[in-house]
Amino acid sequence: MLASLVHRAAASSALAARRALHASAAAGKDKPLPDSCACAAQGQHALGGRPAPPRHPAVPPRRAARRAAPSSGELYGREDRDPAPSPNPSATQEKMSFPRDEAGPAGAKLEGVDDPAAYPNDPTLPGGAGPRVDGATKAALAGVREAEAESPKAAGQGVVEGLGAAQGDDAGADRGRQAAPCGRAAARQRRAALLPLAAQGGDAAPRLVLPQVSRRVLATDAPVIVKTKAMMARAPPGRPVLSLAQGIVHWQPPPAAAARAAELLAAGGPAVHGYGPADGLPALREALAAKLTSVNGLPGYEAMVTAGANQGFVNLVLSLCDASDRVVLFTPYYFNHLMALQMTDTGVLLGPSLPGSLRPDLDWLAGALAGPAPPKMVVITNPCNPTGVLLPREELERAAALCAAAGAWLVLDCTYEDFLYDGGTHHCVPGPNVLHLFSFSKCAGMMGWRVGYIAYPGAAAGGGGRLADEILKARRVCQQSARAADGPRAHTRPAARRRRPPRPAATAPAQVQDTIPICASQLSQHLALAALSGESRAYVAAQVAGLEGNRCAVADALVPLGRRGAGVAGGEGAIYYWAALPERFAAADEAAVAWLISEHGVCAIPGSACGAPGHLRVAFANLTPGACVEAAGRLRAGLEQLVGLDALPPAAAP
Repeated sequence: MLASLVHRAAASSALAARRALHASAAAGKDKPLPDSCACAAQGQHALGGRPAPPRHPAVPPRRAARRAAPSSGELYGREDRDPAPSPNPSATQEKMSFPRDEAGPAGAKLEGVDDPAAYPNDPTLPGGAGPRVDGATKAALAGVREAEAESPKAAGQGVVEGLGAAQGDDAGADRGRQAAPCGRAAARQRRAALLPLAAQGGDAAPRLVLPQVSRRVLATDAPVIVKTKAMMARAPPGRPVLSLAQGIVHWQPPPAAAARAAELLAAGGPAVHGYGPADGLPALREALAAKLTSVNGLPGYEAMVTAGANQGFVNLVLSLCDASDRVVLFTPYYFNHLMALQMTDTGVLLGPSLPGSLRPDLDWLAGALAGPAPPKMVVITNPCNPTGVLLPREELERAAALCAAAGAWLVLDCTYEDFLYDGGTHHCVPGPNVLHLFSFSKCAGMMGWRVGYIAYPGAAAGGGGRLADEILKARRVCQQSARAADGPRAHTRPAARRRRPPRPAATAPAQVQDTIPICASQLSQHLALAALSGESRAYVAAQVAGLEGNRCAVADALVPLGRRGAGVAGGEGAIYYWAALPERFAAADEAAVAWLISEHGVCAIPGSACGAPGHLRVAFANLTPGACVEAAGRLRAGLEQLVGLDALPPAAAP
């Protein structure tokens, strides 16, 4: 490990020196070296100008390596500390990409050092061309390359020799050999001084080191839908892959709603093209409040319209949680919920589900909420994505009571409220600490229109605390934009008299909404409003009822893995089944999905994306009945073959 750091540090220093020397040549004349570089070339420490000792006394090799090598944090652009460890080191290493000219993991090639394309004007590289350089500079560049080729450990020494040679000072170059191991702090200062010098080369200057992306993003899981689509794209040609993976529906929005949207689009004007209220069109919010009362049993609840339920969830996380808080997700969880928490750097506490039923373990939740560091928020999806399990009212009421007693928020994701089978009933529970998420994407076939909403308790429902107050304040801030349906969002007073409305002091979902999307698309909201009509609701009910054939076909396809209650769960609500693979494939669910794609032309979601390796999530609403029957046949044939294998072929890799 230490030898690797020495190699990386020396190579990084050599690269920085070449940049500086080449930039000086590209400018057409010799440029004076910065003080920190010159003092190193003159045999002095870069800090303080003190004469450098001839050599460090006999130091154990490991200590010498620590002295000569910069910290790993420095290699990633930080000077004083190493990067914070990732919550998922293996995933972070897999996704981490090192910019060109940056030292990567041990054994990785340091791109740019030996790449002629990185330095087209370097005369010492094959094919190098560019401005004329003097002999001393050319010799210095060649000396650096020789040092790199001779030994990685000698590269740092070769840098200092090259600096001395570039100044035409042979004695300085000789003394530079002694000043090479000048310590980590001097190396940082030398590097910082060389970068501006390289920048002086103008268009001919080499590229500078790129900054790293956010650690939060590096620690966020890769989106599994994107990954499975890429796997499908790599499938052998000749037979299109049928997907039972993504949770979408095969139908389009209700015809009456689509016709209304077409009329508005043809008419144009600010009602379609202008900004709307941050919390949603007043007519839509009023209709949603009525629906929450009559359908969901949530009197006194109000609605904030968002660009999909996923954006509504992010609004709640940003509004209600700090980085020091923890949020409970029950395994298996909806992968986008976890990604939102990872991306916002919010703590995650994974709770278990009960074996067999896969319902949340509320006894475990009671213990977690009674502990010394209770979670700030608990998230439950009902019906559940990814399992397709439907929860009874008494379990939801118990979860709400436990959260209320502990001062925690309960967020119920009700995206699949309309997808119920075998006489099942969807329940919502009210409470001052209970919030609900809904979506038009699934039931109304509006996936690409991006409309969802947050249902929160208003004053009439006991939600008179900070959340409701701040939402009301944020709504007053956005009152001006509420007039967008009647006219453009413009000021009519003289500029000198304009006054910005006061911003609320605390964070609230409406503030987050106004900061990120400003508002959901107005045309999409008009479509959603029309989708709430009686005619449109009847259309949605008919489409859901038409899924019965798909549901039965997929249940039959999973028989090689078991039946509901014994190896297979779901089918009670939402649009999913959840199945366990044979135990020998418990750590190979992604490979099993890749094998099903390549060998049988059918795709599912690996359970590892939901925190439960060794399982499959299989959707049954994204294909028309005929296509779903064909996909189910492929899946059954694949699973029958899979259960007879001792191991997957080596080629079956995600």
